[in-house]
Order: sequence, then structure tokens, then C-alpha cells
Amino acid sequence: GRRDKREDITVRVSFDRGETWPVSRLVRKGPGNYTWLAAGRKGTPSEGMIYLVANKDWMARFNLAWIMQTEKGP
Repeated sequence: GRRDKREDITVRVSFDRGETWPVSRLVRKGPGNYTWLAAGRKGTPSEGMIYLVANKDWMARFNLAWIMQTEKGP
């Protein structure tokens, strides 16, 4: 996503404590809003899942493997 507008909500991954963010994946195209990330709890069916919640408007659920997949172009 762009830093000056809340649109094209994108998740990014860092493997070096935030020094670099080499992997990113678009979660939702178009206008967005503030979002929160939460991780599933260990020992439950949600273990390994990442939840991205945007107010009460929408929610996305994915795992690291999905983020790491290469997106296909249009």
C-alpha cells in the first residue's frame, strides 16, 4: 500500500527484525482503513493463521505460506 493514503492494503514480511521487508502481498485492492494484525493461538485450530481486521468492515485470514507465494500479474 501507499504510505500517504489508506488504500491497497498490503502485508509485508521481514526476516531481519525489521531492517528490510523483502516480501509483500496485496490483501485488499482499493480504499482501506486502519487495520490490526493478530496471530492464531498455539494449540488451537487457528494456530499458524494471521488475521488482518479492518474495523468492522472486513477481515482477512492467511498464513505465511500465502504471503510468500508470488502474485500473478493481470
